[in-house]
Amino acid sequence: MDFTYEADGRIQVQGSGSESSTPNHAHAGTDGVLVGGCAGIEFIIFVRHKFSIGDIVYDRKKALKGIMRRYTIKEVRVFPFEYDVFGSRVNRKSSYPFPPLYVDTYNAFHNEEDLLSFTEALAIAQDAIDAEEAAQEEFIRKNCG
Repeated sequence: MDFTYEADGRIQVQGSGSESSTPNHAHAGTDGVLVGGCAGIEFIIFVRHKFSIGDIVYDRKKALKGIMRRYTIKEVRVFPFEYDVFGSRVNRKSSYPFPPLYVDTYNAFHNEEDLLSFTEALAIAQDAIDAEEAAQEEFIRKNCG
């Protein structure tokens, strides 16, 4: 059936299979017309993550030692599980059970908290190098001076 809504509150209903240009039923009302039906619903869940495919990231553990170890993100894996590991139901609107998992070009897996951007990694590595230099100077002053 075809429904036509006109501006004056008039709805015209064209019957199925009819090639006639005149409607089979016309209704004029002021309260409106309720029309029902069925439709498919698709839910899309958006998960925000810090890094994207192709981003160059740095290892936090290496940066704490003063080394700038870099990786390129090849894949971001998210796990849209409805149940967490303990079997309890997770409310998807308020929490997400698992953080995203990053795969680099060496096929190694990384958590989000283990990776840094360039500026973060450089700052941490520079602090580690400065601390090591200060420790070496202190050692030389104590033992050689």
